[in-house]
Amino acid sequence: LVDIGGWWLNQSLDKAIKDVETLRWFQKNFEAEGRISPPDFASNLSKIVHLLRERIGAEPIVLNTLVVEPGSPHHNYQLLAPDHFTRTREFNIALTEVSRALGFHILDVDRVLKQGGIRDQLDFAHVPVEAKMPIAREAFRILRELEIV
Repeated sequence: LVDIGGWWLNQSLDKAIKDVETLRWFQKNFEAEGRISPPDFASNLSKIVHLLRERIGAEPIVLNTLVVEPGSPHHNYQLLAPDHFTRTREFNIALTEVSRALGFHILDVDRVLKQGGIRDQLDFAHVPVEAKMPIAREAFRILRELEIV
């Protein structure tokens, strides 16, 4: 499964992908699946982890994302359907469960940003420059634990 990013979701693919040959290649080699469910994500991630370990001996490190958007005016999500924040939390939980079962590291971006008091982030995926160093320190800690550095 491939996610080429969310910015294009409300646009036509012709507008989102300017290179027509790349668009044709995507259309030939991929098909739209729609939104994946957290259990399907967990199953897919488990397969990927097994393949990475078996085929190339790699030890995966998976990044999660910030659950809430700091600039969002919402304080009550129960009337938002389907709400993005609940879905993101469900995926982070599924990621944690797969990590526990298979023993790989998660670079917990959600925790790092919240501990740093994130306020100015545009959305869940675009981290402000000043927040990148704490994430890098966490990545370095994991790499040291894995004895890579």
